[in-house]
Formats: sequence, C-alpha cells, structure tokens
Amino acid sequence: MTLLTQAYIHRMVPLTRTLGIAFPLIADDRVHAKLDSRRDLRTAGGSLHNGAVMALADAAAQAMATVVREDGSIPVTTEVTARFFRPLFGVAKAVARPLHFDGSCVTVDVEIRDLELHLCARITQTVTRRYVPVL
Repeated sequence: MTLLTQAYIHRMVPLTRTLGIAFPLIADDRVHAKLDSRRDLRTAGGSLHNGAVMALADAAAQAMATVVREDGSIPVTTEVTARFFRPLFGVAKAVARPLHFDGSCVTVDVEIRDLELHLCARITQTVTRRYVPVL
C-alpha cells in the first residue's frame, strides 16, 4: 500500500498546488487526478488549454511513477506522446496506470476524460528517476 499523499505531491511539485490539481485516489495500480477548468486556464474558445491538460497528465504520471518505485527518487519526465481527441470543458479527470517498469524507467498511460466520461486525450509518458536532495 502506498504512503504517497496529495500534500507530498504539492510540496514536491508546487505547480500542482498552483493549478489546483487534486489527487482523489492514489493507489498501487492507478492514480486519479483532477483539474477544474478555471477561466485563466482556458482558451479563447472556452475549452481547457492543452498545456493545462499536459500539466495534469504529467502530475498524474509522475505520481504513478513514484508509487511504482517508492525508493525515494525524484521522478523526471523524459518522453511524452500526447493525442488530443476533443476539447475539454469543465473538470478534467486523469487516470494514470503503469504500463511498463524496467528498473530505471516507468512508462505510464494517462487517460484524460471530461465529466461525461468522454475520452478527451491520451498521454503515454516515460518517467526516469533522479536522486536529488530535497530542499
């Protein structure tokens, strides 16, 4: 069972707190994260900006990689493939699941859905580890 908490993630990655990313579930096999579509995160057309969607996906993937490892290392994203299928209005919900772990890298699949559960984006992300002193 993981001991990773939302408070720890917000401390390690302050951008998650700034954006208002919440982590309602952090489990051994998946991480759920969500982001409300605030006005300052939207495009001129009113949809959530893809940069905000990527920040949500990155946060969920890094949390999942941290759960998979639990060795005290700091997750560092090294590769991302993103596909955006439809604009996202309202709350964005991410579910991150590990796809592969080879000892040094974790590959994570992240689905981004809206409140109606439409698939809006799918991100595959590789996260490696670094041992960096935490200040």
